[in-house]
Amino acid sequence: MPQELVQALRPEFVAPLVAFLVSEGWTENGSLFEVGAGLFTKLRWQRTKGVVFRLDKTFTPGAVAAKWEQVRPSSPARRRPPRGLAGARA
Repeated sequence: MPQELVQALRPEFVAPLVAFLVSEGWTENGSLFEVGAGLFTKLRWQRTKGVVFRLDKTFTPGAVAAKWEQVRPSSPARRRPPRGLAGARA
């Protein structure tokens, strides 16, 4: 790993976010952040429309397979991550 990257991953470069989140009056709660080398991103869960199945004898693995594209669309709309830390910091 390049020394410049190692230096950019030091804890003191995460501490400003931590201090901000615990500051008085800030209400952010239960969030997940990805932090490193100057990149700060808030992660989020996304839910698809989904499918409701009848809980009877028709509820089988085959029924799930038949509706799988509604459970998990093959092309979700989401942003692509940057290509490495250099791309994120550009």
